[in-house]
Amino acid sequence: MELRNYQYLTEDVLPQLGLAGVFDAALKTKMELGLKEFDLRAKSKENDTEMIYAPKFAKSEGDYYFLNLVKATRVDKDMEPFEQTFFLYKQRGYSAQEMKNMMRDGGAVYKTFRKDGQTVGRWSMLDRNKTLESGNHPVKSYYDSTTGFNLIRELSKLPIIYTSQEEKELLLKSLQSGDRAAVSLKQNGQR
Repeated sequence: MELRNYQYLTEDVLPQLGLAGVFDAALKTKMELGLKEFDLRAKSKENDTEMIYAPKFAKSEGDYYFLNLVKATRVDKDMEPFEQTFFLYKQRGYSAQEMKNMMRDGGAVYKTFRKDGQTVGRWSMLDRNKTLESGNHPVKSYYDSTTGFNLIRELSKLPIIYTSQEEKELLLKSLQSGDRAAVSLKQNGQR
């Protein structure tokens, strides 16, 4: 097993996906076995939603393992399980929380990236009305430049009461990761 590869996966790749410490021991065991490829599996439960994450690792010709995809399953109370495979680009992708939120009906997440020296923003959500041959639902993307939607501008139109700038920034980040958030509103002079 290549120790630097293991450290990179456990200290950089998995934490970026919101899975820090979850797979460390199992990953080390599988890497020491020298398998060509393998899946790991972990569950989490919050309220009436259970999530199952199964990252797939594959070994390159240079004895390094790469994380190429995460198969996620969302099980909500009294509903059929919903599966989606999230492919990674250069071992980067949606976090576990973002995957969970995208798998909620109507859930969308916001990401920014650099393209041609400019920062580009994009909302992404699953098209649950279509299913690909693979069983996956395609990801629909809505770019800032084509929609004209600006979350900060839209929030400023609402009579939201913030106790601090930090609270405002936390709300923005929360909504961008697809979370639902509670806020206090001012209406007719009342909170």
